[in-house]
Amino acid sequence: APPASDLRRLKERLQEHFVMIPLEYLDPITLEIMASPVRAADGGTYERASIERWLQRKKTSPKTNELLSSLELTPNVELEKSLTAWKAEQLAFLEAQERLGGNDGAEPPASPAR
Repeated sequence: APPASDLRRLKERLQEHFVMIPLEYLDPITLEIMASPVRAADGGTYERASIERWLQRKKTSPKTNELLSSLELTPNVELEKSLTAWKAEQLAFLEAQERLGGNDGAEPPASPAR
């Protein structure tokens, strides 16, 4: 997984080009792009590092504040694959924009179908 600082920079670069980041790719705790999405017992998907930090302090759901039935975290493989493909498309878009010297009016790659 890429370091958090690389993902933070990607988010900033995308925002500079007014690219909408799909909400399902943002960790609900930090609002940063996820690198290693995992599912918790509340059914929510979180960035592994942020939910692990949360669970060190609390045993509740970040979304509902209710006690979690389990502290087990399961990799969200499907989301990780989709996220990896989306990041690659966005990086290619940003590289093309930089080669062209800014915004040439090109549309960013489409977000995944919901």
